Parts: sequence; structure tokens; C-alpha cells
Amino acid sequence: MLNPLALPQAVLDSLAFLPAIASDARRATVQMDQILERADRVIEQTDRLLERFDAAERTIAELTEGGRRLEAMGASATAEGAALRKSLARAIPTAEALNAHAEPLLESAAHAREGLAGAQSELARANVQMARVIELSGPLEKVGDRLERVVGRLRREGPGPPV
Repeated sequence: MLNPLALPQAVLDSLAFLPAIASDARRATVQMDQILERADRVIEQTDRLLERFDAAERTIAELTEGGRRLEAMGASATAEGAALRKSLARAIPTAEALNAHAEPLLESAAHAREGLAGAQSELARANVQMARVIELSGPLEKVGDRLERVVGRLRREGPGPPV
């Protein structure tokens, strides 16, 4: 059991620890303030990291979508390439056949060109002759006109009774 007279001594002994307790409480308060400041900085850094994670997540989503579009374009290009290969495979025999006939066609074209050159030469000669005919027709017209006048006079004055 406790001695009731020891109670004042216990209070006095407790009061002796009060400055140490107050000092510890002040230190604890300062440390708590420092911890709260650090916690605020950590929260700010965490918020910035979360914003960066959100931006990174959006970028990854855009890259994923771009990858899907590229994949679709690649599939489309592959399909077009296959169709082009098929078209080329079908066109090659035709091209080879045309190539086989190309030499005779070229020879025929060369002969036709030579024939056209000859025809042009003949046309040029005919043009020269026609020009000569046109030049000569002028004097012939004059001769024809004179002949008509002479014939007309002879008919008028012809061998009839003299008047």
C-alpha cells in the first residue's frame, strides 16, 4: 500500500522531470514539424511523379495506337505488294510476247519510214512540177485569150460575100 505522506514527494519528484519532459516535447514538436515539411516535399514530388506518369501513360497510349496504325498500314502494304506481284506475274508473259514481236514491228516501222520518205520525195517532185504548170498556165491563158479573139474575128469577118 502507498504511504499518503509519500504523495507530496512523488509530486515533487515528478515536477523535477517536467523540464526534461517539456524539453523532450519541444524537440519532438520540432522533429514533427521537420517530418511534416519532409512529408509535404515528398507529397509534392509524388504529385509531380504522378503527373509525369500520367504524361508517360498518355505517350505510351499514343505510341501503342501509332503502332497499331503502322501494323495496319504494313498489312495493307503487304497485301498491295502481293497483288502487285500477282499482276506482274500475269503481265510478264504478255510483255515477253510483245518483246518477241517487237523486232518485226520495229523492222516494219523502219520500212514504213523509208516508204514515207520516198513518198515525201515524190510529193516534193510533184509540187515542183505543179508549180511549173501553174507558171506556164499564165502565158497559155494569154495565148488562149488571143486565139479566141482571132477566131472570133475570123468568124465575124469570115469567107462570106464581101459587103
